[in-house]
Amino acid sequence: MGCRAIWVALLAVQATAVVLAAEATLPVVRIVGEASEGGPAEGAVTRTIQDREAIERSEERDLNGVFQGLPGVTLQSSNTRTALSGLSLRGASAGLGQISLDGVPLYSSTPGAFNLTGFPADSIEQVDVVRGAMAPRYGSRALGGVIRLNSRDRKETGVFGHLEGGSYGTLSETLGGSWAGEGMRGTLTASRDDMWDGPSTADPANGNRERDNFWQHQVLGRFHAQPSGEFKLNGTLLYGASRADGDASGLTPALQVGLMDDPNSDSYTENWVAQTTASADISQAWTSSLQLGFTRNRQNGHSRGTPFGFDQHLLMSRWTNTHPLFGGDGDGSMPALHFVWGGEARYEEGDNASLTPAFQLGGERNTLSGLTELRGQWGRWSGLLGTTLDHYSDFETNPTFYAGLNGWVLDTLQVRASGGHGYRPPTLKEWYFEPVFGNRNLRPEQGWSAETGVDWLPTSTQRLSVTGYYADYRDLIRVAFAPTSPLLLTNINVPRAQLWGFEVEGETTWGYGLMTGINYTYTHSEDLDTGEELVRQPQHQGRVYGQWRIPETPLSLWVETVYRSGNYQDQAHQIHIDEAVRINAQLAYHYSPQWQLYVRGENLADDRTEELYSFTYRGATVLAGFRGGF
Repeated sequence: MGCRAIWVALLAVQATAVVLAAEATLPVVRIVGEASEGGPAEGAVTRTIQDREAIERSEERDLNGVFQGLPGVTLQSSNTRTALSGLSLRGASAGLGQISLDGVPLYSSTPGAFNLTGFPADSIEQVDVVRGAMAPRYGSRALGGVIRLNSRDRKETGVFGHLEGGSYGTLSETLGGSWAGEGMRGTLTASRDDMWDGPSTADPANGNRERDNFWQHQVLGRFHAQPSGEFKLNGTLLYGASRADGDASGLTPALQVGLMDDPNSDSYTENWVAQTTASADISQAWTSSLQLGFTRNRQNGHSRGTPFGFDQHLLMSRWTNTHPLFGGDGDGSMPALHFVWGGEARYEEGDNASLTPAFQLGGERNTLSGLTELRGQWGRWSGLLGTTLDHYSDFETNPTFYAGLNGWVLDTLQVRASGGHGYRPPTLKEWYFEPVFGNRNLRPEQGWSAETGVDWLPTSTQRLSVTGYYADYRDLIRVAFAPTSPLLLTNINVPRAQLWGFEVEGETTWGYGLMTGINYTYTHSEDLDTGEELVRQPQHQGRVYGQWRIPETPLSLWVETVYRSGNYQDQAHQIHIDEAVRINAQLAYHYSPQWQLYVRGENLADDRTEELYSFTYRGATVLAGFRGGF
């Protein structure tokens, strides 16, 4: 209760800051979308966009840190690079499409969990967190929303780098370069991470003292070409690989089933992504775009010496066409209406690589989809209405719907509302990855959700957004505690689930180089059949942060506090983890506008409260490094 009182006080302080802030330029996280694919109608989408400047200002090394505390995002991680991070949006997760890279939906490494440390922040140009029912318009079927990543895209020729090392034998390097010429540009980023003295994956409180090590590398390239004013082409290519020591289930000193040290457990993962997108203005009334994409996730490992593995890949093509039915006069005084139509084809294949005949499972899926959308604007109001019709080779044809409306009721105040219906079948890995996480009895999940919100931007230095939401799901796919699983987790269906809550995000620039911000999410979740809250779903989550560019000095200070309330980890509501408060800080010396030296402390209060039952959470960590470019 003490931490909750602190958070209420911090929220009040931030609200006061919005009123009292001094004038200055604010390089902020954008609350209202400005993506080009939807024009003004994008304002109806609830999203948080972190562009390149905001990512750099967050002082994070990888996406695990970038996602932490964002509105609507539940991130459960051991804060060590040897383990994956559980990820969901508004209570829903997805084994395919929870995250996309340059429009290509990515597979999770294990159901509901991603290797977010494999994406260094230096390789990403923009993070777009779309929350609610709008995911289908971006090629995802995730019920709670989609996190869209855009790979690094520098507009000038040059190089950039980042070197960091510190506690637990950690060393991370990133080197990148870019070239920009007339009508063409490209950016290439390469990274390597090592941890030679990492903490045990299993909770040390249960006597686990083994050191688990880790390495990974990734190469990501992006190019753009515009040979003429009417034709554009872009492409992406990614390869990443990682190896991590691990642990397996066993009996804790309290004779409970839990994760315990195992020198014979490890995992090796590879990821590939490739895409090419061509777009052309065929006429003044017709713009067409075609994307071809490929992604593959392959994982192998051992649990107590027994091998396991899964290999899955996706081939996709997506064709969209936009027609202005009537275009207005450009200033919004006359109505404008655009019609979008197209189609998508996908082929998926997944195979369990287990040596046990009973688990040598796999399958394939073909999906054909049609899509339509209307986008309109009249004066200060804009909106959209869309639907997709998906035919699955292993399921019947199922539609999704979404709609949104937004308007500026004042010059500084926008209101918005949106909602829709979603449908997502289990991925092949969610079905067949036995005995680790798979569950062949999983049913497709579906449900309705709606939201309404306001965005207040009184000046260029102040912004505040509040969103209330409601979701009603059937057969919601969740990851839950499973004592018989080698890693204690499995996928289940919750027959009837309901979630509602609200999200707050605000940011203010004061005078004298000071910026402060807050993110907060309240979630009421309920399994309607049992009356209990959903497992692994905290009721309160949030982050308070600030940066001070100390006047008349080359120094800057970044501080953030991240809070998560306690939650149950099992369906029987017998395993409960306590609330946690993490404090992180970084002091940087800017010896030129492009380069900086820094020292960063993570989890400075040494709060080792676990995020996942019997998994470790890394204690206080000190890292130092430099970054920059020209």
